[in-house]
Amino acid sequence: ERRRTDRVQIALPLRLRPCDSKDGEFDEVCESRDASRDGVYFTTASKHYRKGMQLFVTFPYSTASHARNVEFVGRVVRVEELPEDRTGVALDLLMTLQNKKKVRSYRP
Repeated sequence: ERRRTDRVQIALPLRLRPCDSKDGEFDEVCESRDASRDGVYFTTASKHYRKGMQLFVTFPYSTASHARNVEFVGRVVRVEELPEDRTGVALDLLMTLQNKKKVRSYRP
């Protein structure tokens, strides 16, 4: 697979929730292993991720009252089984929710 942008190894918290109710209900906080401008890779013990699934992704994520969390719509592009019953998940970050709101409220 050819990457559009360089990735850097970085461990930051991210929050993940499904966009579609058919994918269940979960709210998971994980730690990234690497990231780029338009993607992130993380590992998890959860088994509910599948290729093509769309997620609400807050990256980086903080519970601090002054935090400026940015939420994205992301799509799972790869799921891989890892040792010790872990799963690796690669996401494309498609758009921020702020951009999505601007598109919906646009009036010519």
